[in-house]
Amino acid sequence: MKSKIKKIIAREGLVIIGIILVAITLGFISGMFHYQEPAYLYRCSLEEHIYEIEFSNYMQYYNDEGRLFIFKAVKALNPKDFESYKNDNFLPDAFKIDYLGQKYTLIGHIKNFFSNMGLFILFLAYPVYLLIRLIVWAVRTLKEK
Repeated sequence: MKSKIKKIIAREGLVIIGIILVAITLGFISGMFHYQEPAYLYRCSLEEHIYEIEFSNYMQYYNDEGRLFIFKAVKALNPKDFESYKNDNFLPDAFKIDYLGQKYTLIGHIKNFFSNMGLFILFLAYPVYLLIRLIVWAVRTLKEK
């Protein structure tokens, strides 16, 4: 009986060590990719024109200073559409801003994938493994006469 218990403990220990090693390996793989900050996307509209612009930093578009900064950036990218707005410190009331979210590069997506898989394996692989073993054991037990 003692040798059977020792085998079970040894097997479970090897499974846990294997899971930890796979999670650490995935963590190292994700660390090999250069981290790139996401781009923050905004959709701006003025009259009937719609503009999309991205920044490397999050802009607080709900206060006047942030809205004016975004307006100046859109104006610099599309000078022909803003010829009637000569004053740089004037923010039109019709200028609307919507935050669209973050945009990652392909490298950013790959890095996030490996990081998330490492965390998933580290915290969920063993409970899923135990659940599968429980189901297999229960089916075998119910089939016995």
